[in-house]
Amino acid sequence: MRKNPITQVLHSGTTVAAEGSIMDVREYASVGVQVTGISVATITFRANIDGSNYVDIIAYNISTGLQATTATSDGIYIADVTSFSEFKADLTFWGAGTVVATAAATIIEHPSVLVGVLRNSATPDQGDTVLSVNIPFNFIHSELGWNPENGNYSQVALASAARTVATDSDDLINYNARGVIIVIDVSSITATPILTASIQLKAATPSTYFTIWTAAATITTQTMVAYQFMPGAAVGSYTESVNLVVPKDWRLHIAVADTDSATYSADVFYML
Repeated sequence: MRKNPITQVLHSGTTVAAEGSIMDVREYASVGVQVTGISVATITFRANIDGSNYVDIIAYNISTGLQATTATSDGIYIADVTSFSEFKADLTFWGAGTVVATAAATIIEHPSVLVGVLRNSATPDQGDTVLSVNIPFNFIHSELGWNPENGNYSQVALASAARTVATDSDDLINYNARGVIIVIDVSSITATPILTASIQLKAATPSTYFTIWTAAATITTQTMVAYQFMPGAAVGSYTESVNLVVPKDWRLHIAVADTDSATYSADVFYML
């Protein structure tokens, strides 16, 4: 039986673009990669089934909640390697930094549920076959594989910065939250900026977005606003409460009506 988990160094102080060490992930379900030392560099996560032809695979950044095939900053990234044979993290671009990447592969053991017993009618209780199935109770399946079933959590959609143009967050993922709260904190302004927040659904076609909600009022002062999205829109002290379930793949869009500067951040809170 394989050790659970196993660890392996994929990069140990790499300072050039280079392939990472190959990790045997047969019989393993997930790989976590801790990356340190990235200054100006890109790591690409890759795996194969046939032992030779690698494809880029998606990894989950546990700090931001975002998923991508690459990493450009230090952090811990989790990838689903179910059914794969080999995994590696190639340093596909290097500009600066001493990159270290350490991986841990884990067998995710799920409890077995008894489905039934296939009886041998000729000789009862002799040669009976027990039918059971492993059900991942703490995971939810999607087109990306098994995703962790999250409790309430939060993430930064837009870090605080002075902006004068329309701004989009990175793509965001709502795994299983019924409600979402978006908090926009405008910490300083110059003159009279006019900001309008909206939620955009990410369509199946890459880079295609469709606006499904736009704030009823603009933001024109140094203030903090909070928008709540939930079926039934629970009572609370929110700037706006909306009877809406935020889709799985989405982003936050902040439109502007002039070029006056506003310094703001946006945080997202997911609620079951």
